[in-house]
Amino acid sequence: DGAMSLSNNGNSTYGVTGYSNSSGNGSTDGYLMNLNDNGELLGYFPFGTTQYEEPHDVEKVENGWVISGHAGTTDFRTHSVFLQFINENGSQGKYLTFGSQDHDGAESMVIFRDKIHIAARSASVDPDQDVYYVKTDMNGELLEEKWIGSEYEDPGFGLFVDAHQVLITGYSLNPVSGRKEILLLRK
Repeated sequence: DGAMSLSNNGNSTYGVTGYSNSSGNGSTDGYLMNLNDNGELLGYFPFGTTQYEEPHDVEKVENGWVISGHAGTTDFRTHSVFLQFINENGSQGKYLTFGSQDHDGAESMVIFRDKIHIAARSASVDPDQDVYYVKTDMNGELLEEKWIGSEYEDPGFGLFVDAHQVLITGYSLNPVSGRKEILLLRK
């Protein structure tokens, strides 16, 4: 089991998301914990299908939380980006997937001006992985998706969004040296 990300709920509580192999629906599943400032557990909300879910980020929204990550089978080559909405009472809301199933997976998520922005890595267009950018509305309806990268390995991991730009960080594999170099994309 492991924790991957946390969000400040704004009321001296925190949402923590991660994955569990010790309970759930069979494979790796996700969970959301609601904790107070003293670290006391206020709620534990497991989620997942009979397939594989690995949450990577959580954001507090008006009526609960939205969680993003990797979903698919236990074969990592068959993952998609997922969004899981969890209501305030812990009940599961919408569960959506994006991309194809060629190892796509969300790494970072930012909510800005009522839009959900996701930085992911994807092997759907290039088997060596590219940056995969997804933008949805607050209901998870797809507004934009874009694959960005060279013919070499260029996965995206970090994300920053403001009124002027979307910045995505990752690495790019240098084909000459074989070394991974810092990647910074500005959209």
